Amino acid sequence: MTQTKSAATHRTTSRSASTGVGYHPDRSSVELQREHEVALVRSGLLSLGESERIVLSLYYAEDLTIADIALVLNITPAHASQLRTDGLASLEALLAQRAA
Repeated sequence: MTQTKSAATHRTTSRSASTGVGYHPDRSSVELQREHEVALVRSGLLSLGESERIVLSLYYAEDLTIADIALVLNITPAHASQLRTDGLASLEALLAQRAA
């Protein structure tokens, strides 16, 4: 019986590890909450328009300034700033709606 239980436990842990989903005894609730929040933000980013998504990605992931983003996208800095502001507002509203 011990051998069967051990094998079943191993299969469950292995399957969870390979898919990244399921019970992970070594992960804290804080880590799981963080992963959930990251998934929500990713989902929210996908719902934004392409321009807003690109600007937010360049600003936050690539650490470009608004002036640099404007040069890369061939738009004015004011337009780049507006896209960032609009994207953040949309993302914030979407996340608030999903949290409610």
